[in-house]
Amino acid sequence: MRCNKAIVSLTLGLMLGSASCGGGEVGVLLNVMGTPPQTDKLLLGVALNDQQGTPSQTAEWPKETTQLGFTFDAKDTGTLKLDLQAVDTDRCLRGQVKQDLPLPVAKGMAVSLTLSPQQPRKCGVLLPCPVNTLCGEPIKPTTFAINAFWAVASNDIWAVGDFGSVLHWDGVSWSLQRVPTVLALFDVWASGPKDIWAVGEATAQKNAVILHFDGQVWTDVQSPSAYDLNSIYGVSPTQIWAVGENDPVVSTTAGEFVSWDGARWVRLNNPLSGRLVGVWAASANDVYAVGKGLMIRHNGTTFQTVPLAAQGVMTTTTLTDVRGLAANDIWAVGSSGMILRYNGTAWSRLGVGSTGADLYAVYPMGPGLPVFFAGSGTAFLRSEAPYMGVTANQTMSITSGTLFGLGAGTDGIGWVGGSGGFLGHFDTKL
Repeated sequence: MRCNKAIVSLTLGLMLGSASCGGGEVGVLLNVMGTPPQTDKLLLGVALNDQQGTPSQTAEWPKETTQLGFTFDAKDTGTLKLDLQAVDTDRCLRGQVKQDLPLPVAKGMAVSLTLSPQQPRKCGVLLPCPVNTLCGEPIKPTTFAINAFWAVASNDIWAVGDFGSVLHWDGVSWSLQRVPTVLALFDVWASGPKDIWAVGEATAQKNAVILHFDGQVWTDVQSPSAYDLNSIYGVSPTQIWAVGENDPVVSTTAGEFVSWDGARWVRLNNPLSGRLVGVWAASANDVYAVGKGLMIRHNGTTFQTVPLAAQGVMTTTTLTDVRGLAANDIWAVGSSGMILRYNGTAWSRLGVGSTGADLYAVYPMGPGLPVFFAGSGTAFLRSEAPYMGVTANQTMSITSGTLFGLGAGTDGIGWVGGSGGFLGHFDTKL
């Protein structure tokens, strides 16, 4: 009877046998060449023939590996299929070689496998996208504008948009979620996979929508805001802030500024007039909000205006988004190409004259890593350390429209959403 143990063992740099199933064993040595410099692990898949149920095996080794050895039953015939892959720390494909090995083979046979580089890298099911290039997704789950993103993990990303659109990325595909509203959603934030918040539109009959997801279902939460809530951010499950519009008739009124204390949303006594569009916090005592002609800093007790006239922020300038990595590394963007950065001591303006687009989103990828910006006219820009200016990125699959939202997972893959349900990704790693 034929032995069913086609792949007996796979070992690093050794010719190891295993208990024989009869007929003896044959060892093959693989010489690995052309390993890309970004490689973290080598993955080798081995399968005998193409028949269903054929034994197969996949194993991984350190990037320094130059030889792989395995043994199999000498009586096996057909084709041994080898698939060697080089992956980086994000498990994205950096190189690959496939080779068929006709059986039987001579004992002690050596085979050379030279990896062909994968450039740009391929991450999961996503089509490879050249670095710093925006690539549109082939399938759009919605035709309504996508306004914001939040990544819990690289395979757990949420996006929100107009007409109650809520999308989820599970690492394989985007899917439209069922939520209890048809009102526009403008922003999303999460402390974890079972604590996700979205805020948005108000109507004459209903206060601004606030939704919460507990890992199972989205629910409508009581809101104290009579006007739209444009942005939400938190530093813990019980310390969350949302900001929004002011009275559209009396423009000198203060914009909405509300907080979640773990039990309910309450309205804060913000005395500073002007609509608010974005919010970010370094801590419970260091909260920034931006809007029409102003930036506010809330220390947990009082509200203060951050003076930005010297940086060119006028009463007609609308700051639309603020995002930081730490209390001494904060970014803000706005109308007419306004880009601001705070280094812990002072605010400065970047990229003067580099774009006239209205910018709606800013996303710093991490300390020392690129910062990305998105806005009107498909504006898609970046700034790289030491952050002295901005550079336009390439855009593919989008020639018109506005980009509203930016987000990214820890794998270096960023996401962009915009008008008409545009959804695209970009890779920040060479």
